[in-house]
Amino acid sequence: MIVCLRNITVQLAERRIAVIGANGSGKSTFVRLINGLQLPSDGFVSVDGLDTKRDAKSSKA
Repeated sequence: MIVCLRNITVQLAERRIAVIGANGSGKSTFVRLINGLQLPSDGFVSVDGLDTKRDAKSSKA
């Protein structure tokens, strides 16, 4: 198993997003996690205070 992200907290300004990093650094995994296309194997992801796994419909609205 490869750990892609660990103990990360991100706050993004509205309409301003940039994800940069080296190949294999977890950029695609990060984006898939915050938009709910991939679920975390441990912990949780929240968007605007909503857990993307538990509140799937609300967090994608």
